[in-house]
Amino acid sequence: MVPAPGKQPVVDQYFLANLPLRNALCPATSTGVYYLAWPGPLIGDAIPSVSINLIYTPVAAALPWAPNTFYPAGTIVYADNGTGHYYLALSSDVSSSMAPFFKGAVTKEKVVKDAPVAPLAWAPAAAPAAGVPALAWAPNTAYAVNAVVSDGAGHYFKANHAGISGQVAPAFPVAGGAPVPEPTGAVIYVDSGTTLPTGAKVKIWQPSSPYSIGDVVLDPGTGHYFSVVQAGTSGGTTPKFVIPDPKIASESGFSDFQWQDLGATLPAATAVGTQGSDQTVNVLNLTYPQVHVLSRFNLTSGVIVSSLKPPQVTSYSASYLTDSLCANLSGNCTVYTSVKGGHLIDPVLGVSVYAFKPLDAEAPFKWTDLLFPAPTLNISLSSPTTNFHIGMAHEFFVRNLQIGYGVSIVNETRLAGTIASEPETYVPAGTSPVTPATYTVIPGSPQASLYTAKRFNYGGYAGFTFNITGFIQSLIP
Repeated sequence: MVPAPGKQPVVDQYFLANLPLRNALCPATSTGVYYLAWPGPLIGDAIPSVSINLIYTPVAAALPWAPNTFYPAGTIVYADNGTGHYYLALSSDVSSSMAPFFKGAVTKEKVVKDAPVAPLAWAPAAAPAAGVPALAWAPNTAYAVNAVVSDGAGHYFKANHAGISGQVAPAFPVAGGAPVPEPTGAVIYVDSGTTLPTGAKVKIWQPSSPYSIGDVVLDPGTGHYFSVVQAGTSGGTTPKFVIPDPKIASESGFSDFQWQDLGATLPAATAVGTQGSDQTVNVLNLTYPQVHVLSRFNLTSGVIVSSLKPPQVTSYSASYLTDSLCANLSGNCTVYTSVKGGHLIDPVLGVSVYAFKPLDAEAPFKWTDLLFPAPTLNISLSSPTTNFHIGMAHEFFVRNLQIGYGVSIVNETRLAGTIASEPETYVPAGTSPVTPATYTVIPGSPQASLYTAKRFNYGGYAGFTFNITGFIQSLIP
C-alpha cells in the first residue's frame, strides 16, 4: 500500500500470530513496508524459514455475482441479468463495484446439422403373414426398409427405406397412391459439453444410420457430446462437430480478471450454493542462512614469547680438597650458580572471554573482529604453577587464529643475598670472591635456605594461539 504524503498508517493495532504488526522506518512517500518481530531467540545451528499463508473461506458456488468480493480462480457465478448463464473465473482477484458486461459474453449454442437425406415415406402394403404382428406407427422411431405398420383401422403400410419417423403421424394413403413422406428433415445435434448428459444413450456416428431424440454422439476429435434434437437418418459424410470459442467477460478496470461463459447448464460436479472448504494460499516462503551459535568463551592453545629472561640456577657438591670454591672451608660444600637465561618461550593453554561482543566462530573473518579484543588468561603448559600470562586476544585475519599480547607473571627461582643482577660476585662470610654469581654453602648450615629464593617477576608478552578443532578444519578443503 502507499500511505498518504507525510503519514504512515497505524498498523500496531493489528496482530498476526499474536504479534503486533509494525511499520518499517521508510520515507512517508514510499511504499509501505511492514514487519513482525521474531517471537524468541533463534536456536543455534538451525536454518530458520518463514512461511506466510492466507486462509480464507471461498464463496459458495453458482451464486449470483457480487461486487467487491474475492473470487479465486475456478469460482463459478451466475449472471443474474437475464442471460441465465454461468461464468467461470479464469484468475483470482477482487471483483469491481460494477458487474461485468455478461450480456455481451454469451456463447451461441453450437448446432450441427447432418447432411440431408430423403425422408422416410410410407406406401400401401398387404397385411403381414399370419402370425406376424403388425407394428403400430410411433413418433421418433427408427424403421427398417419394408417395415410394415398399421394405422389401427385395418390398413397397412410399408417403409420405402430405412429412416426415423417424425413427431406427428403422416397422412397415410389409405386410398392408394404415391408413398407419403414423413415430415422430417436432417438430423440436428446440439453441443452438450464434455460431460455426458444424464440418462443419455451414447452412439458412435455412422453414415446412413437412424438417430432418435435423446441419442448422444461422442465426437472423438473434440471430446464433446452432441445431443440429437431432431431425429432422422444420418448422411453419407461426417458432419463438422466444431466447438465455438467461449465468450469472455472482463471485470471493470481489470484486464486480467476475466469470466468465461459456461452456458446455461451448470457442470455436473457443481451444485448451487455449495460452500467450499477453507482454502490455504501460500503467500511467501523465505529461507534464511543458517543461524550460528555465538561464542562467549574460547579455549585455545599456542606459543607466546615473553620479555622476561628467567635466570638458570644450578647447584653441585664440591670438596675443599678438589674444588677451589671450597678451598677456605674445612669440608665439602654445595655450590649454587646463577646465569641469566634467554627470552621465555612458553607453550600455553588459554581461556578467552568475549566480554565486549559474542563471536560467530563459523562466519568468515571480518575486519571489525579486530575492534573487539577478548580478555585472555594463558597458563604455561610446561610450568603451569609458575608461569601466567594475562592480556588480550584478537582474531587475526584468519578465523580461529588469534594474536595475543599482555603481561607475563613468572615466579622465578633466583639466588638470594645481595645480588642485584647477573653475572655478579657475592662472597659469603669466610669465603673468597667467585665469578659468576655463586654461593658456597657448608652442608648442614642453617643459612643454606637463604641462598635460593622464589620471586615474582613481570614483563610483556606476545604470541599466537589457535582453536585446535576449528583451525584445523578450516585448513582442510
